[in-house]
Amino acid sequence: MRALIILAVVFLLMDSSKAECQIEMLNPTPYILNEFGSYHFMAESFGVINRGEGQNLKLYCPNGFKAVEDYNRREVVIPDSMLSLRCDDYFRNKNDEPYRTISCVDGKKSEMFESRKKLANCEQSMTYVMGQNFNNLGSSKSLALCYDIVELRLKYIAYTAYLGNQKIIQNHQIGQLNTLGLDINVAYTNEIFQPVSPIAIDNFNVMYREVFGYNAYEYANLIQDKPLTNQFTEYEDMLSIVWLRNLRTGNWYKWLNALNEATKTGHKFDVRLGVSGELQLPKFANQCLNRTLSIVGDNTVKISVPKLIWAHVTEILPTNDTTNDIVIIGHNTPFITDEMTKFCTDKCNKVSWLKDTMFLNLRQYAAFGLVQCCQVDEIVNQLDNFPMAILEDSGESVETN
Repeated sequence: MRALIILAVVFLLMDSSKAECQIEMLNPTPYILNEFGSYHFMAESFGVINRGEGQNLKLYCPNGFKAVEDYNRREVVIPDSMLSLRCDDYFRNKNDEPYRTISCVDGKKSEMFESRKKLANCEQSMTYVMGQNFNNLGSSKSLALCYDIVELRLKYIAYTAYLGNQKIIQNHQIGQLNTLGLDINVAYTNEIFQPVSPIAIDNFNVMYREVFGYNAYEYANLIQDKPLTNQFTEYEDMLSIVWLRNLRTGNWYKWLNALNEATKTGHKFDVRLGVSGELQLPKFANQCLNRTLSIVGDNTVKISVPKLIWAHVTEILPTNDTTNDIVIIGHNTPFITDEMTKFCTDKCNKVSWLKDTMFLNLRQYAAFGLVQCCQVDEIVNQLDNFPMAILEDSGESVETN
C-alpha cells in the first residue's frame, strides 16, 4: 500500500522533460488530485507544475481559486472547489481559458463539518471534523474535536498519526475518525472564540516573572504534530492553550518526534489530546498574587492555565500491542514536586517505539518539562474530559459507561 501511495504521489508531481505546459502554484497552494487505478489521492502542490500535451491536472481548494490568465494577466476568481485543467500549449479550463498562475482564495486547507455521530464522551458537546468531502469519491478526514460550543471550551482533539499523513480519498479510513460524518458544513469564524493577544501573554509573564522566570508561558496550538499544525493555522483561536514554553519545545516535542519516527516504519496510532486542571501558584510564591493562574483574553474572558496536558496514544497498526496503549502526561509547570513524580507508575521504558530515544533519557528533567507515561486504568479518573472508549479493529469507537 505504501509503495502504491508513493508511486501515485511521484506520478502526479513528476517533472517530465517532455512537459509542454507549466503553471505556477502560489500561496496558499491548491491540492493536486490524482487517480491511480481505483485509488484517488490528494497531495500538496508547490512551485511550477509541468504536464505533457493532452494531460489533465485536477486541483482542489475548499473555497475556490484565484488564477491569472496567461494572455492578458487578468486575475479571475473561480468559485468551484474542484478545477480540471488540460494541457493544450497552456493549462486551460473547460472554456479554453489559459492560466499562468493559480492559488486558493484563502488559506483554508480543510473545511469544518459537524458530525451527527459523536466522539466518545462527547454526547453533551459538539463533534467537529476537519477534512474534505468529495461526495461520491469519498472523503479525507484529518482531525476531530470534542468542543463545548456554549462555554467555548475545547474538551479534546482526536486524529490518527501515520507516515506523511498522505490524503487518500476513500469512504473508509483507518483509525478513530472512520465512522464520523461530514454531515453539516460549518462556516468557521474566529470572531466567536477567545483570542489571546501577544500583549496579554506578555503581561502575564511580567506579572509572574519572579516566580517562573522570563517569558515562561506562551499561547500556542495544542496540536504540536507539525504536519497537522500547518494544515490548521486558521483554526488556532479554537485550538490553542497556554503552554509552559520549555515543555512544549522540550519533552513534548521529543515524544512527538519519536512517534513520527515510528510511523516511518509502518506504525499507525490513534491520538487524543486534552488538558486537565488549573495550575496553582507554588506555596512559596508572593501571597498577593492570584493562586489560580489565568490570562485575560482580548474579550476580557479569563483563560485558565492548565495544570496537565495529556495525550492518549493507541497503536492500531501493525501489532495493536496493548502495552503501547498509554497516556502521556505533561506537567505544565517548571516546579517539580514529589506529588507530580508519583502521579502514576511511569511506563515509558515499556513502550517499544520510545526505546532508544532522546525523550526516554530526558523525560524527567524539569528543564525540558516533566513528562510521564501512564497506564489508562491508573489515571482515567484523574483527567478532565478523558474519553473512555474501546478501539476495535474496524476503527470504530465504542463508548463505555
